[in-house]
Amino acid sequence: MRKLLVAATFATATVLGAGAALFVGAATPAASASLLSPGPTSIPVLDWHELDNGCASTDPVCNAPDPESVSTAQLTAELSYLKSQGYQTITPAQYEAWVEGKGTGLNLPAKPIFLVADNGIENFLAGAQSILASDGYTMAVGAITGFADGASGVCPEPTYEPGCPVANQDWDATWAQLKALSPSVYSFIIEAGTAGHFVQDYDPDCTAFYACMVPGETAAQYENRVESDLSAGQSEIVQQLGEGRFTKGMWVVPYSDDGYTACRGVSCTPQPYDGPAGWLTNWTASNYQVAFVEDAPRNGTDNERYRIDVQGWMTQSEFESTLNGDLAAGYFTRTHTAEPTPSDVVTDNHVGTPASDTSVTFTDTLSGSSPLGAPTGSVSWSVGGTAGLTACTSSTSALAANGQATCTVTVGGTPGTLVVSAAYGGDENYATTTSNADSVTVG
Repeated sequence: MRKLLVAATFATATVLGAGAALFVGAATPAASASLLSPGPTSIPVLDWHELDNGCASTDPVCNAPDPESVSTAQLTAELSYLKSQGYQTITPAQYEAWVEGKGTGLNLPAKPIFLVADNGIENFLAGAQSILASDGYTMAVGAITGFADGASGVCPEPTYEPGCPVANQDWDATWAQLKALSPSVYSFIIEAGTAGHFVQDYDPDCTAFYACMVPGETAAQYENRVESDLSAGQSEIVQQLGEGRFTKGMWVVPYSDDGYTACRGVSCTPQPYDGPAGWLTNWTASNYQVAFVEDAPRNGTDNERYRIDVQGWMTQSEFESTLNGDLAAGYFTRTHTAEPTPSDVVTDNHVGTPASDTSVTFTDTLSGSSPLGAPTGSVSWSVGGTAGLTACTSSTSALAANGQATCTVTVGGTPGTLVVSAAYGGDENYATTTSNADSVTVG
């Protein structure tokens, strides 16, 4: 099991060579009313990792110890659902052009979708090929050169390849196996170079190659190491598989370690980073038109695009609701989707007119929406009115799991009003907001 965060996308077999794109696989629709110009507002991106790892191929839900594995029956049902909904796969080149606003003339289908196989794992690639072909679908393989090297018995950079080659053999696809995949089904984009997706052991608190500096490493050395790994990785993919099967400009970011603060919530995955502040995110944006991450609210920010990481524990209804919920939330739009504003309501527990030395507790309740779940983060309290009080006697600012924080005020000897409100600072899923002003008359 190699989870932590792996990226994925949907893609058709794309061929980019000498400036031309050859679209292979499902037929591109002829010019008709089904073509959209400048293109659809959203294109979903989905990725898969493993097949039948710890479960029977006929299991409707794999639900194995390794959450990344789906069963053959599960994958078949998921792809059948996409086909029944009218989705057609597109190439990496088409997806990149759509992201850049060049939808006109691309012959995009009415409901395009981009599919990705993450990590280059042999059991998935071999097992999924006939299923994809029968649906007329294509898929982009996020290639990891270090895994393909290791599976082939070679470890070019042992310092940064813990477990190579044993961890790769009889698991990851060799270069020969990748090359033998049908070009009418699979094309290739980069996920990692030689060392980029191995879980590192030089720092127990930060184990992702691209996001973590080696102890004693300078910023310049770190930046050169990251750049070189990806640059050499792209060159090796082209050398091993041919330029015609590889599309530049698209990166499936391992572990989603794109250099920003760890996130919380159901639509993101924590991302460690201790490199130079802002460097990895800025470098990614300047080198890739598309960088697939698992943090939904970052879709459309710094060339990052959100992908659904399909998991083996998902029932068919959960798979469908995840896709449709994320679409409704705007997570696959071309432009950045602003975080929604949660409901923010302050109430109090007073009965009658509170007298001097009586405590009144105000509760701020923030409510989110599906599929984001409850807001996280903190609030700041504001206390005013004519009773002469300007602060909580005691309070909590961090939101509890139920989205609540409290402010308790002890009433003084001055009659008048207490006016209390709360300002929410926002999180990676929700925008900032200010609650209502709750007023209590005191005697």
